[in-house]
Amino acid sequence: MLSILVAGTAVVVAFGVVGGMANNSRFWVSNFNPNKKKIQDDLRTMKALMEPKLETIIPWTEEEKSLYQLNKLMLKRKRKVQQLLKALLFLFTMNRW
Repeated sequence: MLSILVAGTAVVVAFGVVGGMANNSRFWVSNFNPNKKKIQDDLRTMKALMEPKLETIIPWTEEEKSLYQLNKLMLKRKRKVQQLLKALLFLFTMNRW
């Protein structure tokens, strides 16, 4: 009789502990911060897995790729000009000319 009571208590305690862990798992997962190496490894793995399927997911022609690269180049130049203009505006407002 005593062994059934002990076993029943152990089961109830075990379910309580597991239930409490499951209830608080939201807290554990939300505060999980992987280090940089783990993130980089995961990204490398995902890229390696996606590389063979990339052409079927995004079927780009050579023309579209060249237009995309041209757009990136133009954006880069635009950012450089904007940075230069900001610097000139800063110098003008500081009266350092």
